[in-house]
Amino acid sequence: MSDRRVWSQEESDAMITILQDMVVGGFKADAGQFKPGTYTLINRKLKEMMPNSDFKNDHIRNKIRRLREKYTACHEMLDKSGFGWNDVKMCVEVDSPEVAELWHK
Repeated sequence: MSDRRVWSQEESDAMITILQDMVVGGFKADAGQFKPGTYTLINRKLKEMMPNSDFKNDHIRNKIRRLREKYTACHEMLDKSGFGWNDVKMCVEVDSPEVAELWHK
């Protein structure tokens, strides 16, 4: 049986809010990683917000990893010519199919 967890949009939004608070509160080390005990604290805060949830620290760690991967990909695209940010749709857009094809190579 897999321990994989599918996050709802509400859970993801709550986690991002908590992560922002953690960063502002100084729970992030100089190397960009969270300090020891932060995942447990995030887990506790998520359970306070959503008492019926079944979060585990590994779920939180994996979610942060996936968010970081998505952020990195968006950041890299926005640094390249041919990509732009759409404020209405809140997403990266590409100027042409050729730019998209080059990116995927």
